[in-house]
Amino acid sequence: MESILELRSLSKHYSTHRAVEDVSLSIHRGEFFSLVGPSGCGKTTTLRLIAGFEHPTSGEILLDGQPLAGLAPHQRDVCTVFQNYALFPHLTVEQNVAFGLERRRNISKQRIREEVVDALALVRLSGKESRFPNQISGGERQRVALARSLVIRPKVLLLDEPLSALDAKLRKEMRQELKKLQRSVGIAFLFITHDQEEALSLSDRVAVMNKGKLEQIGAPQELYRRPQSRFVAEFLGEVNWLNGVCVRPEAVHVSRGLPAPAAHSTVGIVESMTFLGNCLHLEARLPDGSYWVAELPQQHCDFAAGETVNLWWQAADEFQIPGSN
Repeated sequence: MESILELRSLSKHYSTHRAVEDVSLSIHRGEFFSLVGPSGCGKTTTLRLIAGFEHPTSGEILLDGQPLAGLAPHQRDVCTVFQNYALFPHLTVEQNVAFGLERRRNISKQRIREEVVDALALVRLSGKESRFPNQISGGERQRVALARSLVIRPKVLLLDEPLSALDAKLRKEMRQELKKLQRSVGIAFLFITHDQEEALSLSDRVAVMNKGKLEQIGAPQELYRRPQSRFVAEFLGEVNWLNGVCVRPEAVHVSRGLPAPAAHSTVGIVESMTFLGNCLHLEARLPDGSYWVAELPQQHCDFAAGETVNLWWQAADEFQIPGSN
């Protein structure tokens, strides 16, 4: 696929701190791409380098094949949706969305009005044009920020943890809306988040960062099922370890009787069970003192603490980290 944004050996150092170190990646046209990692891993610094708010120590950034070196943020054909949305409190929803267009030459007031109406319809805010930011909900403010960026039709939309200020229910709703919106406009999205579930559920591809470096890039299922480092395996979800082999909790079966034929297995003593709504989280202690967890359907979980059980899984559900033993 054709790349719209390319980073080549990008680095950013602050004195002795290496915030971003030798990052190279390409984002395709129309792709939803996520950078995920813990706080301080360099993902937001990478976004700020692309947006032009920071200058790289070394390396290149190319947008549609053209280097961005020396260009100010307003000269780059990218837009940023910030974590706090950065709306103007004294402007109405319509005025906030129109702000970027009004600073461009040779656009009539009528054309601006038409573009703003279309952008607000796209994010389902028609009828809210005259309201001020403090008169709408957090989810609506997020959609205003999206409309303000999309109305100028950038080549890449940069999103810096835009869902982090929302409550859990609204956050899940906005995930679905964000993905639908990206598909409808066809613009490449670069989404920054520390939330593994967000990255895996939204993205075409994901890049995992750790201590300023890229650990792995791939499709969500590839990263989750075939991580190439212990960090990626553990950052993207719970994982059970046994002699260098890893098994995700949802792949672990628990029984009092013998495991299924051809299954791999170990034994454990039930330590605890935690109700999680859609499943039960069972924790068992293995003979070597380590702990395993299994996610089980509620109706199939009547084990008691202290009970010895068989933990088993199919060979297809296990994976090994390169270089581990």
